[in-house]
Amino acid sequence: MQGGIEQYPGDTLERGQIEAALRESERRLQHLADNLPNALVYQVTAEPDGGRRFTYVSRGIERLMGVTAEEVLADARALYGLILPEYLTLTRASEEEALRAQTPLRVEVQCLLSGDRLRWFRFTSTPRVLPDGLLVWDGVAVDITELKDTEAELERRVARRTVELTMANRRLAAEIEERARIQETLRESEERYRHLLDTTDTGFAVCDTQGVLLSANAAYVRMAGAASLDEIAGHPVTCWTAPDEMEKNYAALARCLGHGRIDDFETVYSDRNGARTDISITATLRESGEGGQIVLFCRNITERKQAEAERRRLEAQVRQAQKLESLGVLAGGIAHDFNNILHIILGNAQLARRFITDASPAR
Repeated sequence: MQGGIEQYPGDTLERGQIEAALRESERRLQHLADNLPNALVYQVTAEPDGGRRFTYVSRGIERLMGVTAEEVLADARALYGLILPEYLTLTRASEEEALRAQTPLRVEVQCLLSGDRLRWFRFTSTPRVLPDGLLVWDGVAVDITELKDTEAELERRVARRTVELTMANRRLAAEIEERARIQETLRESEERYRHLLDTTDTGFAVCDTQGVLLSANAAYVRMAGAASLDEIAGHPVTCWTAPDEMEKNYAALARCLGHGRIDDFETVYSDRNGARTDISITATLRESGEGGQIVLFCRNITERKQAEAERRRLEAQVRQAQKLESLGVLAGGIAHDFNNILHIILGNAQLARRFITDASPAR
């Protein structure tokens, strides 16, 4: 019996087992803490003078930071001195904020280790106040250098990709602007081309392979005897082809489809009043997604035809005059020949009269 409390052998045995179990648990926890990969466990107290004192540091600190647990336990500056100054200030501010808000501390710092090695560590700890009023931080420090390197590489890739995307966007914007400029240029060119087609005397038209008119300029509309394109668009060209030219037109269409082109094909268009217009057509077959189109270039050759008819008439008159002139020359020649013969006859008769007397029977 000791101190008025009677002790039994069973109590001593049970307490010994509990203490042994506690020691085994502490040994196991310490072994785990000492062998955490890329991490260490620590406990640090805030001294009344504002300093820091480590009461426990797992032995993994030597592997991670190059200092021993004994050095850190003896002097906290052995660990705090590894933290770069700008991050040490951040750590102090984070501790004060965690205390004020009563929240866990989480801070990432960069440390300069032996051999001028820069490593990143994340300190995570929870503050608690002991019964004697002492402030204690229980925490874990993890080496996050590879994570930071990965993040930096990702940031570099993102930055590089951002630059690439920015350049691609600029190129795309430039392409869009260039395309818009080209489209505007094409539009202006088409307007100039349309204006040229509408002011020229050459008829321009596009038909399908059945001869149905799809589009045409003003000159062609006039040749077809219409007042506007709407009157003839969608109708076959045979609607304004002279009846006596139909068979010839069908044959020309077949040649164009077969050979891809016809040149200087002459036909006659006729308007609703029967007025005829002589046309010369050059047609080309153009392949398209709709089965092909025929492009027509037409010239009004009515005046030329009239001039040719007038020329033939004049040529006929000239040939007739030339015939008459030839007859006159022939008649003059014959008269000249007769006159020569008569002169001989008259000369001989006058000569004979000199030698024949008045009483001669020859007189």
